[in-house]
Amino acid sequence: MKERELSTLETTILGLSWANGPSTTYAIMKSLSRAASTFYKSRAGATYSVVKRLIGFGLMEEVPSPTGKEKFVRITDAGLVALRKWLLPPFPQGEVAFSVDFIRLRIYFLAAITPEQRTQLVDAAEHDIREFEARCTSMMRKIQDLDDYYSALATVSALLECRARLKFLTIVRELMNEPPPEGDWNAALIALIEQ
Repeated sequence: MKERELSTLETTILGLSWANGPSTTYAIMKSLSRAASTFYKSRAGATYSVVKRLIGFGLMEEVPSPTGKEKFVRITDAGLVALRKWLLPPFPQGEVAFSVDFIRLRIYFLAAITPEQRTQLVDAAEHDIREFEARCTSMMRKIQDLDDYYSALATVSALLECRARLKFLTIVRELMNEPPPEGDWNAALIALIEQ
């Protein structure tokens, strides 16, 4: 039987176990539920079943807690091999494609609402993205206090994504009610991107 690839959630849980050392499954779940990413927040409830599966695969193991009152789990040597394999190329196409963006998804359907409602959508999206950008900046300061350089480096991606989304919304605002003149829309849109 062919060995199946681990899911992103499985490898993330292995990574958290590696980074944090032995801990309870509950502590891993709390790490996921506190993440800024909705991807992890929405999957935090699956932590117990994923950890159980990873134990079954031999990638994690139960160990005694320092107090002996709780069950701790930790990554095994085989789990570390699997984590390192996931960290290195090649990357699945789905992981290098653009990020999930539910604001962008709404733009496909702008014709269904009035021009005033379009403005409300863009105003609210800009406001919320700026708030999220501020939270990411604040998170960078907290990460600095924890001396976790690689988490800070990864958070740069969230900041850059916020800035790209804000630029996107600037273009949407400019063109949502009056597209470029007939002809080559792509040329006009690419020119805006390159400004």
